[in-house]
Amino acid sequence: TVVDSKAFQEKGGLSSPLQALQGQVPGVMITRSSSAPGDESWNLNLRGSSSMNSTEPLVVIDGVAANSVSEMRLLNPDDIESITVLKDASAAIYGLDAANGVILVTTKKGQIGKPSVTYSNNLAFAMPTAMPKAVDLVTYMRKENEMRINSKQGPKYTEEFIQHYVNGDEGYVETDWFDVIMKDYAFNQNHNLSIRGGNQQTQYYLSGSYMEDNSILTMDNMNNDRLSFTGNVTSMITPELSVSFQS
Repeated sequence: TVVDSKAFQEKGGLSSPLQALQGQVPGVMITRSSSAPGDESWNLNLRGSSSMNSTEPLVVIDGVAANSVSEMRLLNPDDIESITVLKDASAAIYGLDAANGVILVTTKKGQIGKPSVTYSNNLAFAMPTAMPKAVDLVTYMRKENEMRINSKQGPKYTEEFIQHYVNGDEGYVETDWFDVIMKDYAFNQNHNLSIRGGNQQTQYYLSGSYMEDNSILTMDNMNNDRLSFTGNVTSMITPELSVSFQS
């Protein structure tokens, strides 16, 4: 199965190419165990998820094997030409490491023609949804006492203690923790700029991207700012010999 670059362009701002692959390839299970920007803990399986051993496929990026699937999150989705998913016998040419399938990632390369400059951006707002509605603290303490009494336990909060909150006494302030730890919204942006071109002898591709992926949580360490650059040059030395440089 081949997923081309259109799949990434139609998904808007992406923090990882794995987001664009979700639902694109039959039989491929893509999950994540975290929503922290930049550290979503992505997991990808091609042949089921029940095994005593690792079920992670082999990832090959431009002919070089990656250490794990998570390395794909470092790629700028705008730089990807295609992703090919190999299962069953077609993956056998990659040896024992391909027992769980192979993900082939091909990034964009230079092409013959006049310089082509491409710019794209995505601006978005993230907002919390389906927020739970919490009762006030006085109601909570009285319901807690009621629950404990019904289960043959003594009350946890005395009526005198509860009255401090009823009266609004100094030092007894009710805190809305959802309001403390969550923002009303988070602004996210993604900018990509690339240039591509070349002649019969030398072709080149250069790109840069900036991503600001903010969390709706108030903690500073939950945000992800990423600046990346990539480029490659291919030059024909002789009709039988070419040299490529990639960074």
